[in-house]
Amino acid sequence: MEARARILVLLIVYFLVRIPWLFLVPTNQAPDEDAHLWMIRFLSEHLCLPDAASVAAGGATAVYGSYPPFGYVFHVLGAMLGHGNLVYIRCGSLLAGSLMIPCADYIGQTLFKSSRLLALALPLMLIFHPQLIFVDAYANCDSTTAALGSVILVLLVKTMRHGLSPKRSLLLGLALAWLALSKYSGYSMFPMAACAMILACWLHGSRLLNLAVNGLIVALTTCTLSGWWFLRNAAIFDGDYLGTKTMYRTWALTYKRELDFHKSASSFLQNHRWWRTIIYSYWGYFGYLTVEMARPVYLAYQTIMSVSAVTAIVQWGRAAKSGRLSSALALAKNKDERLELVVPAIWTTLALSLLINLGAMVYASMANYGLAQGRYLFPNEIAIMALILGGLSLLPASLSKKAVLATIIFTAVTSLYAFLQLQAIPGYGIK
Repeated sequence: MEARARILVLLIVYFLVRIPWLFLVPTNQAPDEDAHLWMIRFLSEHLCLPDAASVAAGGATAVYGSYPPFGYVFHVLGAMLGHGNLVYIRCGSLLAGSLMIPCADYIGQTLFKSSRLLALALPLMLIFHPQLIFVDAYANCDSTTAALGSVILVLLVKTMRHGLSPKRSLLLGLALAWLALSKYSGYSMFPMAACAMILACWLHGSRLLNLAVNGLIVALTTCTLSGWWFLRNAAIFDGDYLGTKTMYRTWALTYKRELDFHKSASSFLQNHRWWRTIIYSYWGYFGYLTVEMARPVYLAYQTIMSVSAVTAIVQWGRAAKSGRLSSALALAKNKDERLELVVPAIWTTLALSLLINLGAMVYASMANYGLAQGRYLFPNEIAIMALILGGLSLLPASLSKKAVLATIIFTAVTSLYAFLQLQAIPGYGIK
C-alpha cells in the first residue's frame, strides 16, 4: 500500500508538471512533429501501414513512412479518440512517458535500499528533467521507446534478482518486439538483455540449458512478433529492411545534403562541439536545437555529472587498494555467495547499456542518420539518472544527501525556468 500510494503521488506530480507543456510547444518548434503527425494520422485514418506509393506521395513529410510504426500506438489511440485533435495526439506521449515513473521507482528502491531520499530521487529526476518533459509534450516515438526501455530494464533487474523465468522471458520478448518496432535508438536494450540474462544465470547458479531455453523464448517471441515488419519493408522498399536508406534518401534530397556520407568515429569522439550538443540537448535544448537555456544551467549540470563520475572513480580506486574488490572477486568464485553481487551486477549492466547507446549514436552520426541529440539516450534515461545519483551517493556522508537534494531542487527549478523561458518567446503556444 505504501508503494502504491507513493507511485500515485509521483504520477500526480508527473501529470501536473507536464500537462501545461502540451499547450506550450507549437508544432514548428517540436522536432519533426509534422513527420510524426503524418504517420499517426495515416495509421489512424487508414488502419493499415503506409506502402511505398503513399510514402513517395507524402514527400518530405512522410520521411518516417519507412520506419517502424509501433512507437505511435498511444498516439493513434489519442487521434482516434480526439478525432485528430493535436492535444489528444500529444497525450499519447504523455501517457507513454508516465510508464517510466513506476519503473524508476522500482529501480530506485532496488539500488538505494539504505536511503529513502536516493530511492525517491530517481523518479523525481525523471519527473523534473526538462528535456524529458519537452519530449513527453509533443507527438513523437521517442517517448514510447524510452518507456519500453524502462519496462525492459525492470524485467532485466527482476531477472537478475530472482533468476531466469519462462514467464519473465516471455514478457521480455514481448517488450523487445515492441521496442524493435518503435525506434532504433532503443536497440541498446538488446545486448543489455543478453548480458543481464547471462549474469542472472551465473548469479543464481542456473544450468546452461535453463539459459538456452529462456534465451530461446526471448528470441522466438521477439523475432516472431517483429520480424514480419522487416521482411515487409524489404519487399516494398527495394531491399531496405530497416527503412533507413529510404528515409535518408528523402531527407538528403529534400534538404540538399550528401547522398553518400561517411565520417570516421574519431572525428566525432574528438569533437568537443559534438559532445557539448549531446550534453546540452540531454538536459534541455529546445526547438530544433535552437532554444538554449542560460549557459550557467548547463555548466551546473556538467559539474554535477563530473562530481558524480570522479567520486565513483576515486571510490573504485580506494576499493581496489583496500582489498574490497578482491573480496568481491572471492565471492564471485563461491556459488552460494554470488547473490550478494546482484546489485553490482545491475550497476554493471546499466553502465554497459549506456556505453552501447553512445556507440550507436556515434554510428548514426557517422552515417548521417541523425544529429547528436540527447533524446536518443532516453531509452537509458533511468540508467543515466541512476548512475549520476549513484556517484553522488558515494560522496562523504555529510555531503551526499545535500548534493542529491540540491540536484533534485535544481532540476525542478530548471524545469519551471524552461517553461517560463519558452512561454515568453513570441509564437509559442499552440492555437
